Amino acid sequence: MTVACSKPEGAENSPLYRQAARVILVLAYFLYFAWGGLFANFAPDDMMNLAGYWEQGPWRAVASQFLVGSNAYRPMGALFYLPLFTVFGLNPLPFRIVVFLLLLANVGLAYRAARVLGADGTAATLAALVICYHAGLSDLHYSTAAVYDVLCFFFYFIAFLYYARIRRRPGAPGVRETVVFLALYLCALNSKEMAVTLPVMLLAYEWLYCGRRCFLPAVAAGLLTAVYIAGKQFGPDPLMAQEAYRPVFTLARYLESSRLHLNELFYGGTWFTTRRALLLWAAITWVAWRRQRPVLRFAWLLALVGPLPVVFLQGRTHSCLYIPLAGWAVLVAVAFTDAAGALAGWLERLPRIGRAGRRAWFAAMVAAAGILLAGLTAAKKRKQEPAIAAHGALTAAVIGEFRAADPKVPPHSRVLLVDDPFHDWDAKFIAQLWFRDRSVDVRLQNKTPMTAEEIAREVQFVFRFERGRLVRVKP
Repeated sequence: MTVACSKPEGAENSPLYRQAARVILVLAYFLYFAWGGLFANFAPDDMMNLAGYWEQGPWRAVASQFLVGSNAYRPMGALFYLPLFTVFGLNPLPFRIVVFLLLLANVGLAYRAARVLGADGTAATLAALVICYHAGLSDLHYSTAAVYDVLCFFFYFIAFLYYARIRRRPGAPGVRETVVFLALYLCALNSKEMAVTLPVMLLAYEWLYCGRRCFLPAVAAGLLTAVYIAGKQFGPDPLMAQEAYRPVFTLARYLESSRLHLNELFYGGTWFTTRRALLLWAAITWVAWRRQRPVLRFAWLLALVGPLPVVFLQGRTHSCLYIPLAGWAVLVAVAFTDAAGALAGWLERLPRIGRAGRRAWFAAMVAAAGILLAGLTAAKKRKQEPAIAAHGALTAAVIGEFRAADPKVPPHSRVLLVDDPFHDWDAKFIAQLWFRDRSVDVRLQNKTPMTAEEIAREVQFVFRFERGRLVRVKP
């Protein structure tokens, strides 16, 4: 008979007043740093993403959730973009509200995962503060296009927590429970490729927390992952055939990405060289494995394994590190509180200063760590403010011009946009979404030039951007 996985030390419930205090602290921290993101503009990629899903239509959006090997592009994004667009059009605020709520939910999931893994309430709270807002991953809070990472984190940890819960009960997971877990994992895969590491983390959980192990769900998730990866590599128009998604499996690429990731996660700028990165990994490996602390070992593995989907790609950072950030947050928070507790105990035994007591010294060190974290984050955020203020400004301006001009065209029209202010296809996407008619053919003179004769013969409507204003030229 398969026995339940053990309940890790430190996972017991705290008194209600402490839980309430932690919730208030984390919520205040989140709102202080993340509130401005609620009013962010659409990112340029949002128009591409939304237009792509809109072109497919709602039935394809639903069907693509189940076509694991078809290389559908992050189909969970369609279930985010399309309903909001159908109801609210090109108003970014409803999209931002949903992302904001997902980010807040993810903070709760990170806290709960830390507790389930064995972190005490203080360490889990510190880890949650890191997840609340990390200035290196600020696109999570200011770019709606980062919703793929937000959704991936959400389903990744819901799936993990569900799995951990069913493994706490005696007996192996049943068929229904395994199917529910695989459905949650599929939602994570459909959100972004970063989810492919979850089967490895299930094996780690079984190894570190379960006496009598059960590998069936992890094997089933691994088979699902294999079909998913095959679709990305061999499906129609495979994602991995694109230069930006083609991995280069070399030690040099791995070390380059590791330096980049550590500098991003630890606000290092360019401080982490290869040597310093290796020294850090040696240090945290020693911390994680010197004692029998499953929470440290699991977090170490998540920090190590989490970036693998992007570590062999060129220059992938920012929101791509959302899931690995959770591993680092738990690892550092637990290691810090362990060290702070030991140091507080030593100070308590000293004359005079020891009179304050272990709790007071421990609380002072935790408070200092929280203040340091907030200060570093605030300083980094201040440097980003000009870029944050300009984020999506051009997209918002062009949408504003369409809203002011309110152009309308009949079905099956051909529309030409002249002198649009973008360097890419954004104006085409915005126009398609504004007209909401798949039969309307939108062309950009900047991208697919037409002669005067072709315009006169083939185009029914011409719009020009004159000093930023949208003006109808024909008819």
